[in-house]
Amino acid sequence: MPLYDVADLIVIGDAEEPLPKLLRLWERHGNAAGFLVAASTVRGVFVPAHHDPREAVIEQAVARDIGITMREEIVVNTDGTRRVEIARGCQYKCTFCSLGWRTPVRENSAADVIATIGTSSRKVHLQAGDAESHTGIVEIRAALAAHGGRDQGWTGRLDTLLDNPDTEIPGHKKYAFGIEGISHRLRAAVGKGYLTDERLIADTLAFFGRVEESSAGRGAWHLIAGLPTERREEVLDLLAVVTEIDRRWRGKRSRNLMLHWQPFQPLPGTPMQWCAAGAGAGKLAGYLRGAERQDWVRVRQLTGRTDDVARVCTILSRSDTRGADLLDAMADRRVTSDEARAITGATDGALDPDAPLPWDFIRQHYGRDKLRRAYDVMMRRLADAPRVDGSAEELREVAG
Repeated sequence: MPLYDVADLIVIGDAEEPLPKLLRLWERHGNAAGFLVAASTVRGVFVPAHHDPREAVIEQAVARDIGITMREEIVVNTDGTRRVEIARGCQYKCTFCSLGWRTPVRENSAADVIATIGTSSRKVHLQAGDAESHTGIVEIRAALAAHGGRDQGWTGRLDTLLDNPDTEIPGHKKYAFGIEGISHRLRAAVGKGYLTDERLIADTLAFFGRVEESSAGRGAWHLIAGLPTERREEVLDLLAVVTEIDRRWRGKRSRNLMLHWQPFQPLPGTPMQWCAAGAGAGKLAGYLRGAERQDWVRVRQLTGRTDDVARVCTILSRSDTRGADLLDAMADRRVTSDEARAITGATDGALDPDAPLPWDFIRQHYGRDKLRRAYDVMMRRLADAPRVDGSAEELREVAG
């Protein structure tokens, strides 16, 4: 909505199907009013001049064919790394993450991926929400190793990486795992109930043990500060986990462990879209300074966006057309969250789940009813302080 008065058209969702149709319409109409009239009939295309959000329904575009990186050589950075998309979407339904809730899961076949690897440079980026969840990841990894290649992509989950015992874990690759909550109580509520403190310890040690000995390896945990109902004393749970990992790893080759902190930012189109923005990444990292003084695990911490930037981003994502004024102000100076609220009338606080949302006119893969049911599951788990696994299965049942 902040782009409503600026953009001629916006593709909502995957571009593979609408874009060719739009290009054909452009060839027919050129830069004329007839082009936007015709574009407004294409599925997944939002044309502000012809779509009133109070009346229109824009159905999100979902591509059936995601093989563009199989057919075209797409380089993703200056060292020539080729992007090879192996899957899109995510089968897991973590409540904060758009990967699992905005689109269905689709895979490129292992045979197509392997053929593409064979024609690529040795540096590739196996792109997916969670590469290790691909049904043919063992064969893909073996083909990449035979090609002498290196995967420059990241990995999202500890359990799926370790569930494939035949998959090599090369030391040159970077591994970043979504740990998310500082305590099991929080992890269980948002969809990662399998990650008990003991499981987090055991899986991290297993990862350390399987990384090639030729390298110290690079592992990272992604951590979210300020999840709903978070208690600061729960950071002691995380400190105990890191300390125990170091104790059990004593006497072995040192390993690296990065802790990547970000304040919680509720994303539209996810079950947590109604929650308040979070804060405290810098403070939690400060509380864990003691964890950096381990003997056998080299712990380092990195904080990303500040609390106020997370609040401003949340406000912008919830804005109506007044968000354009916020973007205008941000182009000239640093805007505080207080100013952002005043400019847009939007909030970074909790939203009423029954109230209208600025993006309600978009029909995405999982509708508002399923998002609300998943939100209710999460809030119940936060209130009940669960200590058992099963949160992911319940959320996947909600998603159907």
